[in-house]
Amino acid sequence: MKLSCLIILPIILLFSIKATAQSKFYIATEGNFIYDLYQVTDEGRAVGPSNIRTLDIPGVSIITGYELNSIFSVETGMAIRPVKSGFSLIFNEGGRRSEGGGAYYHIPVRTRARIPLLSDWLYATASLGVNLSVTDPTRLHITEEFGSESGGSAFNGSEWYSYDVVYTSYNKAFLTAAAETGFDLKISPKFQIYSTLNYNRGFTDLKRTDIQYKYRSEAERSASVLHEGSYISVNIGLRFHLNTKDR
Repeated sequence: MKLSCLIILPIILLFSIKATAQSKFYIATEGNFIYDLYQVTDEGRAVGPSNIRTLDIPGVSIITGYELNSIFSVETGMAIRPVKSGFSLIFNEGGRRSEGGGAYYHIPVRTRARIPLLSDWLYATASLGVNLSVTDPTRLHITEEFGSESGGSAFNGSEWYSYDVVYTSYNKAFLTAAAETGFDLKISPKFQIYSTLNYNRGFTDLKRTDIQYKYRSEAERSASVLHEGSYISVNIGLRFHLNTKDR
């Protein structure tokens, strides 16, 4: 999947919808606060993901949609998603954390339902769909070890722990499934603000951190932290209906 296709597809859909039914067409922009999900395997109990609970720059989405009727809409657009990689190695006395960052790119394709809760100003929403995604569009189909490191620490004159780490990135186009629920608040006939909670599930290896570590006199252990594109996000957005009279 080439980057040009990712950009052209939503533009074509935008203008084709606009030409046929402008009164049912809308656009939205939203900020996406991402909490990445990882698969951790460890022969011991010391390894985990990086410090993913720190506050970072949110992702950004531009959405175009078309109302099929008063309840259902179809949506697409473009989105950029920050992603973290790395590991934590924690023992009773402390440990080591390593963290890196990057970005993935999505084309969301989904169906959205909108049900009134209070008169015509508060609505419950839910959506199901997929994200047509790409990691680094300039390096598609390239698997690379983008770094490695070794380290350790001593405690009271003896070795406390040591480790060796290899980071691997799988650059590819990939598909994820997404489910979302939230609320719309109508502030005028043309504008709505909304908030949603999204779960996005990936199915393919994208970033992998492999760790070999040794604690005191214990045997050496192996572990890995794998990211498949899965995450939870809280989204806050503003939706604008084009050429819309009182609705």
